[in-house]
Amino acid sequence: MKKLLFLLTLISGFFFGQNVSHFENLDSLQFTDRIAEVVILTGRNYKLYDSGEYKKRKYFQFSNADNKEDTFTVTGYKAFVGGNPALEIKGKETWGLRSVAGPFLAVYPFWLKFIDPQADRDKIIKEGNAYTPKDRFTRMIKDGNSENYWIIQF
Repeated sequence: MKKLLFLLTLISGFFFGQNVSHFENLDSLQFTDRIAEVVILTGRNYKLYDSGEYKKRKYFQFSNADNKEDTFTVTGYKAFVGGNPALEIKGKETWGLRSVAGPFLAVYPFWLKFIDPQADRDKIIKEGNAYTPKDRFTRMIKDGNSENYWIIQF
């Protein structure tokens, strides 16, 4: 019975962990919807206060209406799929998310839902980072310049 439970745990982690494909190859409307989904998942009263582009990344900065010092940032990218510059074919414009950043309790629900459903909150806080079970490129790290600012990169 213990082996069966262990196997089920591994299988569920395989199927449900690291679901970042939900945030790739999106049209502009889907991209906006995914950003809204991420902000709602925080459970906080974030309102958009700035957006723009920096180093070929699109960024969206949110401020908590209840506490202006509480900020949350989502970054994304634009890409063209199926293009061929030699044939002057631009390709289809797609969008995707690359990172979310903010206070631990704002970003942790994202980590649990889309990256690692078995993540140990206290262990992550103690170690100052977490990596996915599948690869070491998707990670949550504590910003060394801040007491409580965390970044999830995927």
